[in-house]
Amino acid sequence: FGVAHTYEKDSPDSARFYYEKALSLMEKTGFQTSSAELGTGFHGNCRYFYEGVARFYADMAVRTGDDQWSCDAFWTIERSKARGLLEMLQNSIAVRHLPAEEALLDSIYGLDPQAADYRSDLERFERCYRILKEERVSSAAGKLADNNEISRLEDICGALPQKTVIFSYALGDSVSQLWVIDRNGHELHRLPGRRDLINESRLLVQAVGRPGAGDEAFVIRARRLYDILIAPGAGRLDAESDLVIVPDGCLFGIPFEALLATDVSPGTGWKDMQFLFRSYDTVYAPSVSCFLCLCKKEYTSKYEIDLLAVGDPDDSGIETDTGRRLRPLPKTRDEVEYIGGMFGESEKIILVGPSANEGELKKIIRDHPSRIIHLAAHGLVDPVTPAASSIALCSESGSGEDGYLHTLEIIAMSVDCRLVVLSACETATGRIGRGEGVVGLSRAFLCAGAPAVVSSLWSVPDESTAMLMETFYENMTGREISAVCALRESRRKLLETAEYSHPFHWASFIATGTDKAPW
Repeated sequence: FGVAHTYEKDSPDSARFYYEKALSLMEKTGFQTSSAELGTGFHGNCRYFYEGVARFYADMAVRTGDDQWSCDAFWTIERSKARGLLEMLQNSIAVRHLPAEEALLDSIYGLDPQAADYRSDLERFERCYRILKEERVSSAAGKLADNNEISRLEDICGALPQKTVIFSYALGDSVSQLWVIDRNGHELHRLPGRRDLINESRLLVQAVGRPGAGDEAFVIRARRLYDILIAPGAGRLDAESDLVIVPDGCLFGIPFEALLATDVSPGTGWKDMQFLFRSYDTVYAPSVSCFLCLCKKEYTSKYEIDLLAVGDPDDSGIETDTGRRLRPLPKTRDEVEYIGGMFGESEKIILVGPSANEGELKKIIRDHPSRIIHLAAHGLVDPVTPAASSIALCSESGSGEDGYLHTLEIIAMSVDCRLVVLSACETATGRIGRGEGVVGLSRAFLCAGAPAVVSSLWSVPDESTAMLMETFYENMTGREISAVCALRESRRKLLETAEYSHPFHWASFIATGTDKAPW
């Protein structure tokens, strides 16, 4: 990396040559040397190298007008996101070991540094340990591991449907980048640095969570963020565009659908404001490459049942880490029963109360593939440790389950469905980092094989959630339209009501993955 840096000013092509060699070497050796237990922490800093290289490439694209530099910058960011997923998985499972791994670690820690064969024995044990761990990470990555094939910018354009436009973001310390991509080409825009975007995003989220008191601040931030994040590439959008948003860092936490495309006059009501969702169907993706892989994948056309729904689990028998009791969710029983009423008796399985236990849910997902899986339960998100995030169900005596469907348990499952709906608290959020973005429950279901997930960015009152979900299913199943389109119609309906027109009620739920699910 140091050699490449010295060539940046006088010989950019040489700089590119050495940067590519350095990144390839880092990718080849980094995973082998990365191990929290062995104390190296190598991968923790990799994302900074990707970011620095991408910034240099993007600067060259702006300076020279040569699209190849833009393509190289994009390729570097996509590589970073792909590596980020593997890093997340490795760090998440670091606290769990197979018995064979425990034995190897004991052997490593038990070696005598003064022994004649210490060095060779240490290398042998470490090599065996790394092999076992790599196999476990590969297994935990589930079906999304197959989706880590990285796409080049020039190939993406040709693979996109005619009306699809991708806005892909990459945050940087001093400057951020936005790639706007459609079938006809691509363009690169420079955006403010990470700190400014974190501040703007934080103020927007704070304001949307304070209906009434935060309304003025919300309008200001929603309008400003539209100008920063959408306006530079708006020339590629038209009235029929399908908008795919690939956020980065703090941008994973904001509802793009609630950004304001036009100025708002004093006294204007919510239903008269020009929110982004009024103009476009929007779907999110962890990366552009992941979106394309999910869209190209072959899925089962027929399922044993059309709906597996879980609601109002009896979680009185499970314990939280903080010792607090989870509040009951009686409205979620009404929610799943109403949704279930749209399906025939032989087309659905409904689990409520004691039957909504972790073991039963896992068994049904394994034995009875369902087109749609709907989980109306508490989503408990750990912003620091992704593996600790979970969906709170209920435990069954003697089952060996604790009642929490954890992130790693989801990843380890084979989820054969077309859509997962997480009607729970903050199920789209999680740890935010450079490269991998938000690691939450929605990402876990994508890892497990689901092509699309509907989830929430913040906790929404039961009443408005119920109305949104009822409208969502009425449109999606009754008209057989995509989840993305149905979600847009649900937002529109809430916006037209007096009680739930505030973005707090309708902007939380987002769709991640393919834009065609569940059909």
